[in-house]
Amino acid sequence: MKDFSQHLSQDQLSDELVRTLRTTVFSSGLRVSPRRVKQIGEEMAADFFRYYDQRDQDSVRQYGVSLAGEGLGPRSMLVMVEALGQMCREASNPVVELPDVAGKYSMALLESYIASREENLLREQELTHRAHLRALGVSEG
Repeated sequence: MKDFSQHLSQDQLSDELVRTLRTTVFSSGLRVSPRRVKQIGEEMAADFFRYYDQRDQDSVRQYGVSLAGEGLGPRSMLVMVEALGQMCREASNPVVELPDVAGKYSMALLESYIASREENLLREQELTHRAHLRALGVSEG
């Protein structure tokens, strides 16, 4: 594996992800504290660099699940993944595999995020349904 840190630094990627995520703070149903935005950008950049070195999709999937659990909205995820891809395309001339690696990382991250978000929504719907039945005095049996 080639080292691409001379062409794309973790700090550059982190700064771009933070900038991009901040554009969605109030427009995408983001349920994350604005203070947490910087941490998420830094974490995602670190996670991507770790993925580049290790190619561990299970770790990326776990990170996607954690982002869904924190309340990161779909629009926020999409703009961050697009920013990641754009940064990698711009830095890819000397490291030809970088866009492919970014694509595989993004796919694993989004798949796990979407699946976890769906599970969370179903769980919330079930809890709401049970509460509604209790309020009506209907037995759940």
